[in-house]
Amino acid sequence: DAIEVLAKNGLNAEQILGGAVDASLALAGALGGDLASSADLATDLMAQFKLNASDLPGIVDQVTGAALKSKFSFDDLRLAIGQAGGVAGGAGVEIEDFITAIAAIAPNFASGSDAGTGFKTFLQRLTPESDKARAAMERLGLEFFDAAGNMRPLEEIAGALQTALQGLDEEARNEVLKTLFGSDATRAAIALMEQGEEGIRRLKAEIGNVSAEQQAEARMKGLNGALRELNSAWEDLLLTAANSGALDTSTAAVERLTDAIRYLSENFSEVLPWIERVATALTAVLVARGLDFATAKILATGASLLTPATPAGWAWSDQL
Repeated sequence: DAIEVLAKNGLNAEQILGGAVDASLALAGALGGDLASSADLATDLMAQFKLNASDLPGIVDQVTGAALKSKFSFDDLRLAIGQAGGVAGGAGVEIEDFITAIAAIAPNFASGSDAGTGFKTFLQRLTPESDKARAAMERLGLEFFDAAGNMRPLEEIAGALQTALQGLDEEARNEVLKTLFGSDATRAAIALMEQGEEGIRRLKAEIGNVSAEQQAEARMKGLNGALRELNSAWEDLLLTAANSGALDTSTAAVERLTDAIRYLSENFSEVLPWIERVATALTAVLVARGLDFATAKILATGASLLTPATPAGWAWSDQL
């Protein structure tokens, strides 16, 4: 499933086998997600932030770190990235800043989808949408872009918000935030402001120190890991059987069985009298040997479907 998702998302065989599957395995193992969803998330981030397959190990480390350093689970992060990743990547936000931002604002949102929507709106409002917002930014000395028009790093934006708003009372601060960011993004702005430059820098470092491989190894300990190993071994056995030709043999046997059942269905009126005669005779034999009538009847009817003494039996013999 993971390989199929990676291929659908544009990776070629060399990229998939050269690290993309391993990275997806690490992410799934570290956070408990399924392989297909993990592969989808990793390649979504690649596309959103214009990254290469060789960047995937770093991507999954970042996502794992965000899950460990925030309240968001794998599914919440996946939804947050789905809502805001495209806008963040298009705005020039570095992926490390984006992942850190989602982790930083998580306490102010009930779900990953809500957080992603809030952060997306926050990014869009960094460019003032009204004269009132532009005037408020100028009055507070807020500049979110450098002289070349590039967005400043996340920690600088958080620091600027903290510095500009720290002297205001709660009512004035809320009014300014609403003017600048609107109701949807205010919660994201407050979370970043409370972290400030040092808080964001510290959180980014903590996320960057997480290894998805190490987390996956930790989750593989104990019964849960043993069950995952069992499932992996079973899938490996199925692949080995398929490669050895056993799958073709099994498929052919199932097809022949299907043909036999279809024959019986199409010719049942011809076969039924023979089944009844043989079943009656076999029932008498089984009852004579001490079996109760009901059980003998069930066994005899089943056997009559298979014995070569009936057209049903001929069908099985011909088909199988």
